[in-house]
Amino acid sequence: MLYEMPGKLEAIGHVRSFVSSSTNEATDIVDELLIKYNGEWQLQVGYGNQCNASLPGAIQNGTANDQAGTSMAPSHSEYAWDEEGLIISWKCAVDEQGSPQGMMVVFNKQVSAPDQYKYEQEHNGGICSACNAAQAYTGKLPGEE
Repeated sequence: MLYEMPGKLEAIGHVRSFVSSSTNEATDIVDELLIKYNGEWQLQVGYGNQCNASLPGAIQNGTANDQAGTSMAPSHSEYAWDEEGLIISWKCAVDEQGSPQGMMVVFNKQVSAPDQYKYEQEHNGGICSACNAAQAYTGKLPGEE
């Protein structure tokens, strides 16, 4: 679980482990981002689909995702509630040979609370707000429901 706003949004990162051909060391990367918004899967993006958002109803750059974007191009998705807003941006990094190097996922949260950090700690979860890498997602993924 990368980020969780209970009852509103869940951002899940799929972690893949492999041995790096350049360093010969075990490496873990996020290779897929899945977003559940208001209880419905809204977005699935990763190396498997060339970093283009998919799933029925997927929103990319604030509009319906009816066309494929440039391969491995960075993109974002926007979400809003009464007094909160969230922009999730992503980029699928690749090396010179085109091998996946891990997704960069950025959460840009806007809330009207006077102390945003305290608000996040009290209301939201996931490793990006609680700094807890042991918080795994235990729900069903798209296609398992």
